[in-house]
Amino acid sequence: MKVRGIELRRHDTAGIIRDFQRDILDILSNASNSAEFRELIPAALEVAKKYVSLIRSGKVPVEKLVLERRLSKSPGEYESLSHQAIAAQQLGRQGRYIHAGQNIRYIVTAGEAAVKDNRAVSSELLEEGISYDAEAYVKLLATSFVNLFLPLGYDASRVREILQV
Repeated sequence: MKVRGIELRRHDTAGIIRDFQRDILDILSNASNSAEFRELIPAALEVAKKYVSLIRSGKVPVEKLVLERRLSKSPGEYESLSHQAIAAQQLGRQGRYIHAGQNIRYIVTAGEAAVKDNRAVSSELLEEGISYDAEAYVKLLATSFVNLFLPLGYDASRVREILQV
């Protein structure tokens, strides 16, 4: 199967999202026409619900949660701290040379919103006991579902309602 333009194809997508889309495409590949494709949507929704439950359980291996983004600025130049900027600054404090254009790998953590530096952690600095932000990953999953099914009427609000996001 050739895939283009979806998360499964992107190098910066978390492994759990790639696994999810692969499972959805495996189901949909059983359809031989548009009517059969539409009949498989409920099965795809069940897979989505299974993945939401898995993510919310806290049992997804950390290596399946790693996101990768390219820095558009040097770490000190960010005024608004995105997840990749937080991870880059963490690496900088460890004495690593980080610069614009570099790819940063991180996970979104369940840190308190008040502690901005606690919302993400570089994958290089992961320690035992760090928990991930399940709802952030559920939102990524919902978005990846919408990217597959938007032409069939599954927009963001409908998918959020179905998946209880």
